Amino acid sequence: MKNYYLAINEEINGLRDAYVGQVSGSDNLIFYCEKRKREGANVVMICETKKQAEKIVEEWNESYKSSGIHLLYS
Repeated sequence: MKNYYLAINEEINGLRDAYVGQVSGSDNLIFYCEKRKREGANVVMICETKKQAEKIVEEWNESYKSSGIHLLYS
């Protein structure tokens, strides 16, 4: 089964973080996204390659760091 990669953005107490997730073509995306939403995710973008997801995540995190709102670096 083909794997897909997800660029996931989450916000906790006004601070943000982005990371890459992975699902297979047989995974229940509604369940996966609902679980991430309960953990603070507000954007989940599906990508065909890990590289594509990593690029999106890197851009988001750089923006959060420069704005002083990154969850881990503020």
